[in-house]
Amino acid sequence: MISRRNLLSAVAGLSAATTGCIGGQNYTAETNCGEAPREIPTSETFVSEAAAYEVNCTDRKRLQVGAVDDRLYALCGGLSAYSRNNGDQQWHIDTGYGDPELSVTSDSIYIVRRAAPPNSRSQPRGIGKYTHHGEHEWFTEIRGGAPTLVGSSAKFLAVGRYSDVQSENGYSVSGIDKNSGRIVWTVETGGISPHRSSGLVRDGTLYVTDSFSVYSIDLATGDRNWERDLSSDGDIDGIAGVEGVLVFGGDWQLLDTTTGKTKWRRSVAPAAGKVRLGEEAIYYDDAGDITAMSYSGDRVWKRSTCTERVVSLLEGDNTIVVNGRSFVGFDKDRGELKWRNRITGSQESYSDGNALYVLSDPASHSSTPSETDSDEQSRILKIDIATGEYVYSFGSESHPIGGYVSSGDIYVLEQDGRLNRLE
Repeated sequence: MISRRNLLSAVAGLSAATTGCIGGQNYTAETNCGEAPREIPTSETFVSEAAAYEVNCTDRKRLQVGAVDDRLYALCGGLSAYSRNNGDQQWHIDTGYGDPELSVTSDSIYIVRRAAPPNSRSQPRGIGKYTHHGEHEWFTEIRGGAPTLVGSSAKFLAVGRYSDVQSENGYSVSGIDKNSGRIVWTVETGGISPHRSSGLVRDGTLYVTDSFSVYSIDLATGDRNWERDLSSDGDIDGIAGVEGVLVFGGDWQLLDTTTGKTKWRRSVAPAAGKVRLGEEAIYYDDAGDITAMSYSGDRVWKRSTCTERVVSLLEGDNTIVVNGRSFVGFDKDRGELKWRNRITGSQESYSDGNALYVLSDPASHSSTPSETDSDEQSRILKIDIATGEYVYSFGSESHPIGGYVSSGDIYVLEQDGRLNRLE
């Protein structure tokens, strides 16, 4: 779903005042950015971890985590379960080869094996189900292409697949019974791009896209309710389910869930590269400005991002944060500037809704990293998302290389393969 990803395209730098039209009236985007951003220290108020987990994973791109109740699950060269409270490992199982994709639910664990070893039939591509105690329940092979989990309901999973054969119409989606693992239906959609597909489930209905079309499918039976060909609007980047089916692509439009007809359509600037879906509005980077659009398709406010090279947008209860050369917090309802911070060497950021966590690695921005002061090594900084106030920094001899947010907790992976949970 679009809420867990950015829509990627070129992002322009900081712009001057921008003139446009909202509801038929001219407006000028607010450009008053106030004082220069305050510098946030990277080596003060050190805090220790609340719990440590020996996940033995040094590749942050491979590690996936999920938490339910008192357990943390980590997937990297196998699936392990740990006590969230003290970090003790409870079990470990080998999940085999396969570019896996982890999904942890309240009652089960699903692992999608997206790739298979060359010339091997012992570890095919497909999806497997495990209990929270690590017991393997079933594995269903998905033939002909790389699978991915696109949606689920109480009784069924929806798994999409692209064909390995270029001459074939490539995309299909299948419904799988959660109890047995049996494929109960398959729908061929005919999509051609292996990089653009997303899905969502609402009230037992699967809404799924290929490159140019949106489909409404009964998740229990596989029956098509409707199909919309949007090829004239360009490639589809993703969809979200808010007051209808919101489609992101060349134009943004809201489709009626019952008929598939367009309720509204809006042209969005081509440089709208980063999107965040809030409860009341959609926030997106618009060529150096940040815009809030209501789910009725009306622009609520628009103003300068007050930074350059926007990387991502993050969200708190009353604050939307722009991550660029500086971190900038805006009031979600009115667009008023709340705070601006600059953090040396900041690269990545994460949010749990109450706090902003920033990975700061000054050495990566130094012309001579070997001469960087030891106090300026990589750390995770915690910032109050409402006020922008600095709370603490976390670091160790084995430096942080990535962060993960799951069930309201922040986890930090270090170079030595240890995962830490912070308070």
